[in-house]
Amino acid sequence: MQKSKSKNKEYPEGSLVFVWNADAGMLNAVRDSLHKWISPETYSCRLCELTHGFSSAKRAWKNFLEDFERPAYFYYRDTLQNSGIPVSLPAKYPLVLELYKGQWHALLKAENFEEITTLEELIGTLKTKISDRGSDSEI
Repeated sequence: MQKSKSKNKEYPEGSLVFVWNADAGMLNAVRDSLHKWISPETYSCRLCELTHGFSSAKRAWKNFLEDFERPAYFYYRDTLQNSGIPVSLPAKYPLVLELYKGQWHALLKAENFEEITTLEELIGTLKTKISDRGSDSEI
């Protein structure tokens, strides 16, 4: 799992980029954690909700990222523009991108997350989309 702020970053083939529907910063992280706890039904980052508990990543998510053998990068919606990824920024997040044959493709868009209800389903969906080359939609 890697984080990057470099505008000129070169990503290896097969890289996955996860974009949270949240803003960077400690104050935002605390506010988001409290929001998830107090009013989970109105929390807007489905990726965050599925992969993280109150204060840290869920064990199954950590295991998936370690075992998947793909470089993974994480950005907040307000830091994606500094990632060096040449894509048009979507209006809605979260978002999962994959670098496939030198082009960035959307594996999951915000509307896809509305249908995913568990972490296991998210992991299964990612594995299926990658193995089936279901990432044919360029950004």
